[in-house]
Amino acid sequence: MKFTFLFACIFLFAQLSFSQKDSTNVPLNSTLQQVEVVLNSKRLPLESALKSGRNIEVITSEDLMKLPVQSTVEALSYIAGVDIRQRGPLGAQADITIGGGTFEQVLVLVNGIPLRDPQTGHHQLNLPFDLQQIERIEVIKGTASRIYGANALAGAINIVTKAPASEKVFFQSYAGMPFETDTATGEAYYAAGLRAGVGFKIKESQHRFDAGYQTTNGFRFNSASTQQRLNYLGRYFTKRAQINLMGGTLLNKFGARDFYAPPVDIDAVESVTTSYAGATANIALGEFSLRPIVYWRYNHDDYNLNAFNYRNNHFSTAAGAELHSTYTLDRWAFGAGLEYRTELIRSNNLGKHERQYYASYAEAKYNFTQNGHVTLGANVQYNTDFGVSIYPGLELYQGFSWIESKTIGVFANAGFGNRMPTYTDLYYSDSRTVGNPLLRPESATNGEIGVRLHDKQNTRMQASAFIRNADDFIDFVREDLFSRFQPINFQNVQVTGIEFSGAHSFKQAQNRDVFPSSLRITYTYLDATLGLQSALSRYALEHLRHQLAVQLIVKTTKSIDHSFNIRYLERFNGPQYAIADYRVRVNLKQWSLFGDISNIFDRQFVETGFVPMPGRWYRIGVELRIK
Repeated sequence: MKFTFLFACIFLFAQLSFSQKDSTNVPLNSTLQQVEVVLNSKRLPLESALKSGRNIEVITSEDLMKLPVQSTVEALSYIAGVDIRQRGPLGAQADITIGGGTFEQVLVLVNGIPLRDPQTGHHQLNLPFDLQQIERIEVIKGTASRIYGANALAGAINIVTKAPASEKVFFQSYAGMPFETDTATGEAYYAAGLRAGVGFKIKESQHRFDAGYQTTNGFRFNSASTQQRLNYLGRYFTKRAQINLMGGTLLNKFGARDFYAPPVDIDAVESVTTSYAGATANIALGEFSLRPIVYWRYNHDDYNLNAFNYRNNHFSTAAGAELHSTYTLDRWAFGAGLEYRTELIRSNNLGKHERQYYASYAEAKYNFTQNGHVTLGANVQYNTDFGVSIYPGLELYQGFSWIESKTIGVFANAGFGNRMPTYTDLYYSDSRTVGNPLLRPESATNGEIGVRLHDKQNTRMQASAFIRNADDFIDFVREDLFSRFQPINFQNVQVTGIEFSGAHSFKQAQNRDVFPSSLRITYTYLDATLGLQSALSRYALEHLRHQLAVQLIVKTTKSIDHSFNIRYLERFNGPQYAIADYRVRVNLKQWSLFGDISNIFDRQFVETGFVPMPGRWYRIGVELRIK
């Protein structure tokens, strides 16, 4: 019976695809585009980020082009409150946290489809598509378990890809180097990448194929990496529905020196293959709408510690089906849905395990004024290993007109979330670590309040404060330096924080060729307290205490932009450092040229563990876009 719901959703897709034979006259840019806008979220229609009861930050494709980055992982490090801890260059492997959480408390989605990794949170950012395929990144800060279920305890990141036929041809090539050489071999360090994509329309459908390859020999011994990507996006239109298909694969190979077992893992290497496929349908039936979803994600993690002839070989799969419905009536909007998911692993170290999730939710939204609304709902989930969990939540927004074209809005939200132990938490074992099959899920309550000011033309500002209290916090601890780390539910962790962001767009002064285009400043402060601590902790206090980011965009001509970026970071129990980056971009009709300098002042710093990050790097590239 556990696959009945999955088969039902597949049958619904088949009916939608083959029963609407008379839809050939529906233009691609018809009112079906409104269906996509209305049902872009998984649940009730979300307001814009400016009118949301949540702390949501949106980074658009235009914003991404102005950042001196070549990967989604690198781009996320510029978002306020988001902490990216990379191991090596070009996003070979990285952990992501939001608001002082851990790297397994954040859920990553693509077009609303979850990319959960039941093995470990270390591989959530193994994304089979490149940065250039992204239309925008939506970051939901604070617990989002009411919306997305388990593992969105500290927040969620939804990556929205571009429309399949938005570009007929895309091509990019880049190369970079730090102008340093390997002292042992005399070989110069370098990085290079090549990406290409093609989009086209066939009757009432749109398609896009993308491929990417990037490689580097690193910046020190055993820091080389190679990434190969292949991705497909498809969109099909019928009379009442829009059907979206996507799928792709990523082969990621990298040197894993100092990743897990320093200093004995100097020659360790790792290969991670991630594949995914998903389908969604947006179905409009007057005031009633449906959104079925089916998805599948496969991950193979092969880790080799060559010096000791030690190998970990993990094969994991997560697959599921969801059915979401909404109904609007005057000032009210109602939502309800069902979800089924299965997670399994086959591993020479973790063993063979499988668990299922069954969930349902209901929510209601009431627009009590023209610029005010409140949303209340709850998600109920049953897990075959851990039983029943309930995630209630509440969001509130009220906007006030101030001076002409200016609006002040206040927002508040509260919710409950949890995080299920990964298979690594439960069963992993080596000479330094031992799993704990008796772990319980960790849970948290989160509350936030904030204010926004936005001008329709030039200025946007936001300030907020939050508090999150986590119980049964899962952390790897040990009693002394001679014992092994083991994950236990040993702590209560309370995190409080404040966040500020401000952005201003400048008008061009008359008869001025050089003028500032925009300025953006963000700042986040976090503090955390633990319960009684009698053991050495691995993850509990790794968060950032201070995070300041400043970006200045300067135009020297209509087609040339200069982006100056500086980030200051100070960890709760670690060092402080400032990183400055620069990009110049020349935008021609269909061609673009760009040049980057990363880590301008050649700072030496570590984001996680014992893995140093690269010093100063230079990079140049060229792009072709035919729309």
